[in-house]
Amino acid sequence: MHRALFLAILMFVAPLMVLSTNFEMTDEPVVLDEGDGVLNSAKVATNPLGWEWVAKDTDAGFVWTRSVETDSSQNSYISGIFRGGSLSIDDQHALNEGGLDAFVAKFDSSGNVLWLTSFGGVLNEYVEDMLVDGSGNVVVVGSYDSPQFNASTDVLTNSGSRDGFAIQIDASNGAIDWGNSINGAGFDNITGVTKDSHGHFAYSGWTASPTLTVNGTTLNNSGDTDFLILWGLANGTWDQGRIYGGTGKEQAHDIVADQNGKVMVAAEFSTPSLTLDQTTISHGGGTGSDSLVMRVAHAGVEWVRKPICNYNDRAWKLDVDSAGNVFVVGELMANTSSSHSITWGSIQINNGRDYESVYIVKFSNVGAIGWALESQYQYRRYSNPSIDVFGSKILVGFTADYYMYFRGSSNSNQIYTQTNGYDNAMVVELTNTGSTVSYYSYCIRTTSSTIDDVAWLDVGSSNPDVVAPINHQSRSSGTFSVYSDAPATTLERRAWSNGRPQSQQFYKMIGHTGTEDIIDLEPLNSTATVMMGVTNAFSHNLRFGDDVLGGNASVSDQSSSSTQSRLFLAVASDNGTWTDVAQIKMGARMSSSTSSYTNEKDFAAMAIGPNGTVWVGFHWSGWVDIPGLTGRNSGSGFMVASWSPASGWMSADTIGFSTSQYVNLDIAVDTPQYMEHNSLVVIIGIFVLRSVMVQRVVG
Repeated sequence: MHRALFLAILMFVAPLMVLSTNFEMTDEPVVLDEGDGVLNSAKVATNPLGWEWVAKDTDAGFVWTRSVETDSSQNSYISGIFRGGSLSIDDQHALNEGGLDAFVAKFDSSGNVLWLTSFGGVLNEYVEDMLVDGSGNVVVVGSYDSPQFNASTDVLTNSGSRDGFAIQIDASNGAIDWGNSINGAGFDNITGVTKDSHGHFAYSGWTASPTLTVNGTTLNNSGDTDFLILWGLANGTWDQGRIYGGTGKEQAHDIVADQNGKVMVAAEFSTPSLTLDQTTISHGGGTGSDSLVMRVAHAGVEWVRKPICNYNDRAWKLDVDSAGNVFVVGELMANTSSSHSITWGSIQINNGRDYESVYIVKFSNVGAIGWALESQYQYRRYSNPSIDVFGSKILVGFTADYYMYFRGSSNSNQIYTQTNGYDNAMVVELTNTGSTVSYYSYCIRTTSSTIDDVAWLDVGSSNPDVVAPINHQSRSSGTFSVYSDAPATTLERRAWSNGRPQSQQFYKMIGHTGTEDIIDLEPLNSTATVMMGVTNAFSHNLRFGDDVLGGNASVSDQSSSSTQSRLFLAVASDNGTWTDVAQIKMGARMSSSTSSYTNEKDFAAMAIGPNGTVWVGFHWSGWVDIPGLTGRNSGSGFMVASWSPASGWMSADTIGFSTSQYVNLDIAVDTPQYMEHNSLVVIIGIFVLRSVMVQRVVG
């Protein structure tokens, strides 16, 4: 009924509207008829290809940040992995080569992205750690199972099931300087990177290959996996390597240099008796691995420490302070509700009854144990700890599914999660004497999320800021804190004081994916088709061939409450190749205060002129940006804009429509006989006085 009434009124008013135009008319009336072969209505979408091809990115989405670093200029760096067609951060775009690719991004003090770099092959790359040194270098390490990939002029070729890599990037511009790999016949992994006082890069890792060759020296594996300490030169070539292991599982997970040219290594081992140069240590006899912390020089191992624990535990991350003190975080994975204990030197922590817990231990530069703490509640899970040290301040990130305490050398107040029963990304502060500064809700705590790394940012005072990349679960998991169809990251920088997060300095949404709707599909010419669609607020990565639309659209998009949208055009050739893309960005499709029956999918319409010009009518609210043409900082309303692949956006006009009644937007193009060189654009909507309004635009 609405449709019939609409057409009846339209046919009545259309000839009358001719009188309002300012060009010479003939006596022939203009009648809008959907059956007219000349007319191209946005409500009639054709399929000239006959479904000869269908293109769909079945792996779209997934971003996971693995490491974060800061520098003395208050810049922040993150590295991680992404899957799908592309990754967009602001106006920087990275194209995926297949599977999981690695990415690295740099942000200024306000959170503006300065550059985005990615690398990878047709299969998967995995990031483990990142270093930002004082010489303008960023070094990223991990492993890859792609047959090969390029790192500047270096080609990394896989020789086993998975090989380890090290990639250096110029911190000033994001260009890759060099790449190198360890490649035996088995699984090789580089897990940590640091730079010692001699200027050498030092790496931790492990290998399942029978042998590895490092700078002409053969390293022989003794069992399941053996852990590695490698040194490399500034140009990326390997200098020296050491391998340690027995018949069991030995893996090194992190490495950090002290001020004396030595490196500290966090590891785990399961061999009953393990010889580390001149030192032999014994496994505790329980299930799984034992934690191991050691100091290593180029000449060999200098000291080793391990706890006594009858359950599976491992040292995971570590850092050092200016005095050479070593701070280690690790995991105890009991996987039982039975009581357990862990002992470091003379410090015994009893009555642990959690399935998983995290620990923090301090050692002096000669290996003396200062204090030890363990997370505790009952029958809960606390995992994946990370650590960063700034002066006397210790920042610890971890994942928790319930509120908890730290017990051991000192006892903390209760520390709350945001939502009990779900994974929560947690960031808390401790002192170098073992006191927990954060308590109750005075910490970073984000539900349905995890965190792999955390960093202090020096702001020139005794209270540095905190930079935390929070990895959010997808909304399909049943509970979520940020709307995204796949796992994604939010990067937060917060002022910090007395163990508490203060004002938010910036908030970046990275890799969030949402829904896209196709509004119309029309033949552009005899060999191409144009598609018009819309993305929702959190659809930040949309790839068409080698063209990408994505990233944050405005400052208002830096929060989880964003409503921003994109109206996009994409042109495909007759063989399915994407050739051109365009977008219009806006604060929202419809104003939140609008009382409207207009469906959000019908807020826009498209029609094609005989000369190939694409005409788009749409509603916008809050702000609008037509790239390279015009924009509005506030308000709302209807606009009609024209675009072509050759010229881009060419015109934009405001239309005085209302959204208060039930007739959706439509647009049509015709070329009457009295207009030899121009097209007549007719856009249809509802006028504020509740009558149909038809407005013509000469194109």
